[in-house]
Amino acid sequence: MDMKVRISTRYGLSVSDYPNVKPILRQIEYKRRTFNVAVIHDVDYEILLHGAYWSGGSRNEYTFVNPCQRTAFHLSEQDCSGGFPQFIPKGVKLPSGCVLIRHGTSDGKPALATIFMRVDDEEAILDTID
Repeated sequence: MDMKVRISTRYGLSVSDYPNVKPILRQIEYKRRTFNVAVIHDVDYEILLHGAYWSGGSRNEYTFVNPCQRTAFHLSEQDCSGGFPQFIPKGVKLPSGCVLIRHGTSDGKPALATIFMRVDDEEAILDTID
């Protein structure tokens, strides 16, 4: 049985160690010092957009960012789940050259951001890979 790695995640990366990430996180007015990265190895992998509605003081938000053009597109609650009453998460495939940032609120405070990127974009974005 072939077990192909579809996604790998690194947690608690420091913004100061990755200068190319700063302009990306500025697109969502991110103020925290750390972030997570999820690298997608399978181009057919779909990222599930879940938790885009308020629940107990927490909510996920999703923003597509094109780092080269420094443009951002914020996804609405309807874009993510189809809205009330079903709240079925939608899946999106990440286009090459773009990243998807999951951010929002957790227990009433800004949540830690996770940047989803394709493996072929990883080196260009995280130019100080250890």
